[in-house]
Amino acid sequence: MSDRKKRAEKFRIYHLAEAPASLEGVVDDFVQAGAERLGEILAKNVKPLREALRAKKVDGYVACEGDHPLGLTVFQEREGNARINFVHVLSTCQDADLAARLIRWSVDTLQESGAGRVTCEAPIVAHESAIRRTFAELGFRAIGRMVMAATLQASPAERPLPTGYALTCWDDRHLKDLVQIVHEANSGTLDELVYPEFKTAAGTERMIRAIQGGAAGPFDEGASQIILHEAVPCGAILCTRPAPTEGFVAEMAVDKAHQGKGMGRALLARALTVAYGEGVQTVKLGVTEENLPAVSLYRKLGFTPVERITAYVWEAD
Repeated sequence: MSDRKKRAEKFRIYHLAEAPASLEGVVDDFVQAGAERLGEILAKNVKPLREALRAKKVDGYVACEGDHPLGLTVFQEREGNARINFVHVLSTCQDADLAARLIRWSVDTLQESGAGRVTCEAPIVAHESAIRRTFAELGFRAIGRMVMAATLQASPAERPLPTGYALTCWDDRHLKDLVQIVHEANSGTLDELVYPEFKTAAGTERMIRAIQGGAAGPFDEGASQIILHEAVPCGAILCTRPAPTEGFVAEMAVDKAHQGKGMGRALLARALTVAYGEGVQTVKLGVTEENLPAVSLYRKLGFTPVERITAYVWEAD
């Protein structure tokens, strides 16, 4: 009997709803395997996952040896856009093909369900080479992303705004204009590939409302700012508070007609000033590595890379 056939008999893949045992051990191993690189952020981020797995409210697959779970994937699909939110095989598992099998099962299921786009930006803390190779073999594009962080020891210097511009706190009365600004600012960019919600104004609005609803931590109305030009919105920054002393920049966009005038710097500097005044010690954000203007701005305001993550994206022809 071939080794491949023996492995096929040794491992069995179940739908998450049919998992024969608790999946806590796989999640625990994920946190432990990534602790040195990602620290406490993993433990915080997997709490909703644990709750969803216990309640069997998520879709995906689990690979088992007998009744012992060795790895799992979690995914979701909406309106043709699918996202693999979690993929991990026990770091002690010697069969690197197991991660590849889980990904293939997940991608096949999503494509067969009609998904025209599949994205995975989940942190990979074990079997990274096998996972990277599998996504490549399945025709996924790899996009470099990174998390940057700034330690706030003082309020950043805020430069005077050009005549006609003013900053104000977040106000839902401007939501319609801001949705269009965020949508158009991301149109045709790599960020639109990673976050297909940006492809339409309706999707962009859902993303903004999800941020306001706590998808990335409690919404910080004080640090979230809008920039106005002659009383008309031309840019915004949305911030959240994942922890009492930790802030997160969930989204920032400036109308294309007003870019190159320091509006992005003004928004970020004001957000950091407010956050510092509220007792925030560290602020984090995510950025696509090829977005050099954004990376340069963040560096100038004290942000440095703390983690690199690859986003994998597949689109139907």
